[in-house]
Amino acid sequence: SDGGYGFSTEYNVGVVAKLGLPLVPITPKAYFLYHSLFGTGDYDNVDGIEYAQTISELGIGAEYNFIPVPAGFDPYVAIDIHYNSFSALEMDASEVPNTKANRFGGGIGVGTEISLIPIINIEVYATYKMFNLIGKEDGEENVTAFVLDAFIMFSFL
Repeated sequence: SDGGYGFSTEYNVGVVAKLGLPLVPITPKAYFLYHSLFGTGDYDNVDGIEYAQTISELGIGAEYNFIPVPAGFDPYVAIDIHYNSFSALEMDASEVPNTKANRFGGGIGVGTEISLIPIINIEVYATYKMFNLIGKEDGEENVTAFVLDAFIMFSFL
């Protein structure tokens, strides 16, 4: 929100696939997330401008799993790299020209899987994301977010 458009996440949805390897503490993963952003801010001395934009995120990462603690919790730390496609920025429902972009980013986070029944887990994941680490144009501000996700995980193997 500092110096930006006052964005907050309206919602984000996605799909995650993980490959759990027996006796290996590192779990590779791949994912697709869709972030919808909305906010109000100021522009050219006009208050209350409404902004909207979406980010489609395609990424891979790795989780380092700690020793499982009692009660079915499986905590981990994770690192991700992702390719992000920014939609055109909308300002008061009008598309701003030349604001679509594609950038590479990264993230670091912590999470846990909570076992419900043998084939279904709930995963809670908090991550700090940097959406435009690579490919920025001169003068382009950093696009960062703190994201909290919850997933229902199904085990197929």
